[in-house]
Amino acid sequence: VPEASPRLFPLSLRSENSAGQVVIACLVQGFFPSEPPKVTWSQSGNDVSIRNFPPAQAGGLYTMSSQLTLPANQCPADKSVKCQVQHLSKSSQTVDVPCQVPCPVPCRGQRAGWGGSPMVPP
Repeated sequence: VPEASPRLFPLSLRSENSAGQVVIACLVQGFFPSEPPKVTWSQSGNDVSIRNFPPAQAGGLYTMSSQLTLPANQCPADKSVKCQVQHLSKSSQTVDVPCQVPCPVPCRGQRAGWGGSPMVPP
């Protein structure tokens, strides 16, 4: 397999977790060789954690993800965070990861929980 540069995709959730934190991620797909790309985020600090998952092979190319967890007040719904990836000696690539994905059409006007399922009003 010839050397291949990764493609980047933003991964966002519609909600914050019970600890008041937002979890977003960056999917790094289709790279070779398997040496993990260097992933950096535009947000950092004591309350911010980054978890890079190891590469997995699919069809000769590799895929990995990087997860960013940060307090909701550092990632408001109308903002995004930059995920920057550099693989081997290639130039780096950047993708904007929205802090919150807008509610899809079926749940507009409804209160939604995880996965967009309706919640019973109090």
